[in-house]
Amino acid sequence: MQKIIQELTQNPVSVIISVFGILLSIFIYFRSKRKKSLVFFDNSIAIFKNNTPLISNLQVQYKGVEIKNLSITHLAFWNNGNETIRNEDLVENDYFRINVREGSILDSKILYVSNKANNITLANIDEANVNINFQFLDGQQGGVLRIVHTASGLPPKKCSIFNESPKKV
Repeated sequence: MQKIIQELTQNPVSVIISVFGILLSIFIYFRSKRKKSLVFFDNSIAIFKNNTPLISNLQVQYKGVEIKNLSITHLAFWNNGNETIRNEDLVENDYFRINVREGSILDSKILYVSNKANNITLANIDEANVNINFQFLDGQQGGVLRIVHTASGLPPKKCSIFNESPKKV
């Protein structure tokens, strides 16, 4: 044991290079590890709640029905991993979708896509659900959506994709 310590103290450059090499190989391993990671960021703004708009005597209607709550949610989503997420990776019968609890979706629109080849589309399933479809998302590719809805409190729920839920940033 004493002989090993003596060898290490006589040649500290080789020790430093060895430790640096080990740390570098660990870093490269984790950096190159293949992963699919769908993440999202959302921001909801309540235009008015409980039918109390900023202007008195103002009535807001949508298709002839009075609206008591109105909110706008912007949702950005992207593949934060380094492996392509394909449409086939979605869990069958549990699509990537927006679900409005205690309200309905009045309008949904794609505001931005990082790559038009991703073929990102929205499909209104019913008054409370919109599916987000895409052909593929390479690393750091995604889009920004705008959802106009009548939910009063929490932002719309994002449902799961490929056996794990998207991560909120």
